[in-house]
Amino acid sequence: MNNQEIHQKKQINKIYMGEIFFFVGYIIYFFYYIICRISNFNLLIDFRIKQVIYFIWIGLLFAKIFVFDKHTLKQLIIIVIVFVLLICSYYKSKDVNFIEIALLILSSKNISQKKIINITLIMLLSLTGIVVISSKIGLIKEYVFYNDIGARYSLGFVYISQLPFLVREICFIVLIITKRKNKLLVSILAIIISYIVYRVTLVRNLFYTSIILIVLILINEYKSKIFTNYFIKKIIKYSFLIGATLSIFITINYHSSSEFYINLNEKLTNRPVIEHNMYEKYGISLFGKKIYMYGVSAITNNKKLTFADYSYIDNLFVQILLKDGVLIFSVFLILYTRVLDKCFKNKEYREFGIWFFIIAVSSVIDDEAIVVAYNFPIIFLLQILEKNKIKWEKSKYV
Repeated sequence: MNNQEIHQKKQINKIYMGEIFFFVGYIIYFFYYIICRISNFNLLIDFRIKQVIYFIWIGLLFAKIFVFDKHTLKQLIIIVIVFVLLICSYYKSKDVNFIEIALLILSSKNISQKKIINITLIMLLSLTGIVVISSKIGLIKEYVFYNDIGARYSLGFVYISQLPFLVREICFIVLIITKRKNKLLVSILAIIISYIVYRVTLVRNLFYTSIILIVLILINEYKSKIFTNYFIKKIIKYSFLIGATLSIFITINYHSSSEFYINLNEKLTNRPVIEHNMYEKYGISLFGKKIYMYGVSAITNNKKLTFADYSYIDNLFVQILLKDGVLIFSVFLILYTRVLDKCFKNKEYREFGIWFFIIAVSSVIDDEAIVVAYNFPIIFLLQILEKNKIKWEKSKYV
């Protein structure tokens, strides 16, 4: 074996070790995030154990990026700048979410998309199945909430919306890996399952977005020329910018004496007035700031709070702007706009583009759109933006 063959073997081993570090870190992250949102387990696990688990997956992904991945000097400088900016934002906002997202995106370099999709599906099915069954046989506490529609069941999760999020993601993965001849049948089954989950949880926005997602995937499969229409392409490409502009305009200009805003506030279950009040209280800054938001869970677990103190910002665009600042907010919008453009120029990624479009739409009333556990395609942002380069780097060693 000559020196070149030895070098190639070392590079291949390095790539495989990096892949192991990524998947172990990703799996720990996924289980950690979901388990911390299961009613009983969240209370039973000691805080110090949570911290140890958290830093293990963070450390594994950092090692994947800086030890096992090959970077040019320019790429390394960009990565360092990204983390410096995110740390500056964290110092002000105390929001670690974007650092986690950056770690998962950057560490996915040179990782097989097929493997990520398959492992994600296995984790989703196993975790969701175990939690739901455990809640039904009494091993996990099931929360029941009531509204004007009826009883809403959490099925073992802390929040009502968690099961619909996971089911929507499962349906999406199953649809994108299903062959064309079976896609219509699978879509019908996905709609039925989504409806069953809706009847149990009564989370309307996730049910509606799930149906739109399934329909758009079918259109892409059988009538894909629709997505080449200039007007449709522009709406989809700039959907994040449109959603952000409308959200911020309403938040800033909301007025309680306006009949239009009163009706809008009623339709959106008081979201606009809460977002306007939070904007008035905290304002907008470059790097963001720590803001105090009290949702249903915080109010339920704190006897000093009542539902009159509810101040959670559900609108993702408004939340990022107030909490993470103008800089992160701008990067967020530019990144997703570029990604959507790439997705619909390249048919291979169009289904991911449909997913991101749905995320843009739902972000107006939902803040979970940047949680990787509920939106695994986020991991592929770097691969979508640098598709050709990644393919070249793979073929160089494998």
